[in-house]
Amino acid sequence: MAKTSITQKIRCFTPRGRMRRAPYWLWNICVGAYYGLMTFIWLAYLYWLNNGVPAGSENLDAGLVWWLLALIPGVICSVFLLIQRVHDIGISGWWLLPIWIAVAVIGCFIPLWIPSTIGTLAIGFWPPQAKNNKFGPNVDAKGAFIYRLPEDRKPDPSKAAA
Repeated sequence: MAKTSITQKIRCFTPRGRMRRAPYWLWNICVGAYYGLMTFIWLAYLYWLNNGVPAGSENLDAGLVWWLLALIPGVICSVFLLIQRVHDIGISGWWLLPIWIAVAVIGCFIPLWIPSTIGTLAIGFWPPQAKNNKFGPNVDAKGAFIYRLPEDRKPDPSKAAA
């Protein structure tokens, strides 16, 4: 049996399994707080540049690059959360790719936040499949933050005695 690390068990670091609506929204709040914190740090850095150090363009560019690099973990978590959520709906995560391309094309004509907000709300409120599907069993929302790997499940002692 392979040993798994804790980062493989935390829901936002794996694309496996299904995620119900409530955990999906809880994780989106957490990722949104991360985005907000990184943006606050970046804006504080810009404020510090304007008051303490001459605001040269190389300093501003370095701050922007840092900010974009700091957002990469949040983007990865968001993608994994979306994949788990569409698994709960019964759709493969690969279907997100053409959806993102369509959103980007539509975003050329209207502000990008409009189709992405509509898509997030649709995926977030879409009801799950009531039965088990190929992505996992239909479970309740108790596993909001930890993904239980199949080898982590302990046998039920009542069934072992029978």
